[in-house]
Amino acid sequence: MFEKAKIRKKSILVLFLLIISLLISGIRIRAFGLFQAGNLNYQVNLIADQTIGGSDLDYAYSVINTSDGGFALVGYTYSYGAGSSDMWLVKTDGSGQVEWDQYYGGIRSDYGFSIVATKDGGYALTGGTESYGAGDSDMWLVKTNNQGEIEWNQTYGGINEDRAMAVIMDSAGGYVVTGLTQSFGAGKRDMWLVKTDSSGQPEWNQTFGGQENDYADSLITTSGGGYALAGRTESTGAGSEDMWLVKTNSSGQMEWSHTFGGSEEDAAYSVLEISENEFVLVGRTASQGTGVSDLWFLKVKMLSHISTTTSLPIFELIFFFIMVLALFNKNKRIIVI
Repeated sequence: MFEKAKIRKKSILVLFLLIISLLISGIRIRAFGLFQAGNLNYQVNLIADQTIGGSDLDYAYSVINTSDGGFALVGYTYSYGAGSSDMWLVKTDGSGQVEWDQYYGGIRSDYGFSIVATKDGGYALTGGTESYGAGDSDMWLVKTNNQGEIEWNQTYGGINEDRAMAVIMDSAGGYVVTGLTQSFGAGKRDMWLVKTDSSGQPEWNQTFGGQENDYADSLITTSGGGYALAGRTESTGAGSEDMWLVKTNSSGQMEWSHTFGGSEEDAAYSVLEISENEFVLVGRTASQGTGVSDLWFLKVKMLSHISTTTSLPIFELIFFFIMVLALFNKNKRIIVI
């Protein structure tokens, strides 16, 4: 009876240590996606307040500083232009007073979502066009001079919906554009990353996603020479839609990705690199917070690669087997739970 009691105690100890090991494993895996939530309560002093537009719907989605101390805004307008909606570039002074503006588009709907200043003093705008291109909607990259006059434009896409949401310049003067594609990829819609030369001619492209809808809304160059894309995914993660951060190398090949979110809809709309493999994401969450959907601020750091093909990391496996071996009885028989 005494021996059986000892065996039971040792068995309970093994079980306890195994549970602790599994918990450690879970903590380590979750650490891969640790974030710090920000309490964004600040006092704001209003310096300038300008409205720009006509009698219909007008939107601005992106703004940059200009070399003369003013701003350049891109969006789209239903009040002006040739079609249902036109891509819209507005140049203002430092107080937001309009200096000039330009519309781009055809007889259907055309949109602007992102702008970057070019090395020659002009602008590169990106968005979507239903007026030009191969399909229902194509990615659209428009290059202008410093007065917003078109120098060239390029469309990218297939027969279905394709749209660009962000554009950056690379060190060689080319462009990198991201958004979504319904024409290519694995699922209904995929993240799409397109690299072009300085004239907008495609050099390579990559899609990221699963069987459902996946979107990219923000793009940056990383300190290691690759790219980071932020958006949302319905193909993977914990809920119906999760924040998705994708890190690639300089050729657009995925190095790693991670999702953040709960059981409801969560999305990232902008990403910023703090240091190598450390990022700030901002977007929305319906999985936590006080309202139907709250602003979500995350600071995340990629710690190390954790394999998803093994049930336990190697450290926990070694720990477990050491504990089992330590419980050999005096006749070298392993205690079985």
